[in-house]
Amino acid sequence: MQGIVCVLLAALAVMCVPGSAVADPYPVTIVDDRNVAVTIEARPQRISSLGAFAADMAASLGAEPMGTTTYNGVRALYLGDALDGAVDLGSMLQPNLELMTENRTDLIIGMRRYTEAHADDFGRLAPYLAYELLTYEDSKRAIASAAAAMGHEEKGARFNTEFEELVVDHAAKAPGGVSAVFIWLWQDALFAYYDHPMPASFLGALKVRNVMGPSPNPLLHENAGRPISYEELLALDPDVLMIYRAEGNSYPDNPALRRLNAVRNNRAFHVGYQYSQPHGPIARELVFREMSHLFYPEIFAKPDLGEGIAAEPISFEQ
Repeated sequence: MQGIVCVLLAALAVMCVPGSAVADPYPVTIVDDRNVAVTIEARPQRISSLGAFAADMAASLGAEPMGTTTYNGVRALYLGDALDGAVDLGSMLQPNLELMTENRTDLIIGMRRYTEAHADDFGRLAPYLAYELLTYEDSKRAIASAAAAMGHEEKGARFNTEFEELVVDHAAKAPGGVSAVFIWLWQDALFAYYDHPMPASFLGALKVRNVMGPSPNPLLHENAGRPISYEELLALDPDVLMIYRAEGNSYPDNPALRRLNAVRNNRAFHVGYQYSQPHGPIARELVFREMSHLFYPEIFAKPDLGEGIAAEPISFEQ
């Protein structure tokens, strides 16, 4: 763990006094994003994080999840040694129920669209909470809810308040006049985000124009974006290009990519794991601070995130 990652983990965790010193609120009943009321009888000690969100929450509260799923076999690197003792539960789409049973999980938290199909199985093991985790509003709601489930309701409220203060501060300093796009790359297919899902929603807060604009059908909550061709990307030609490379180790050497102004001006970046699941307190602050720097390097300092976490300029194989 390096730089701002270590500092942020320490700063968030110091908010939280040990569980024995906190008034015991249990049992508590939490209504999750399925609109299901879930009762948690005692303070969770062995949390299964299906996705990065609950692991991020636990680390923010100075704890460690019992286990966490991985993406293509990779953990959330940005959480550093906070996951050193966590069991690898496998894929978020098919988490290892045997390991969860063997390790006596007492709370299961996951992204609704990927885990709800297994709700009955999870419910037989432990209380299960499912969150939408797409927009900034989803992030705020889930952080408040999960913090309450973990026995730290006040800390969840503080996480949200302090982050909102950071957003307001950076918005006041951002001059605007920049365009950008966030893209999820799978093999050689490009999927570009509309305005509403995180992390693209931070563009508006920083006065950056998202070349994809708003969703054409805002009533479809999960309509995060759409596939675009390399030729369309070139026609949109954003000043800053951010790509999360979900699969594969190199970028397609497409002529359109090389012609982008963002590439020519060294403002095309491969971004880290935290951009793929940016809804926890740690991930969203790392992402927001780094995006602020990528858009306005003369105003916002480059965060010290460390290798494999920080954004890296996109390069092409020769």
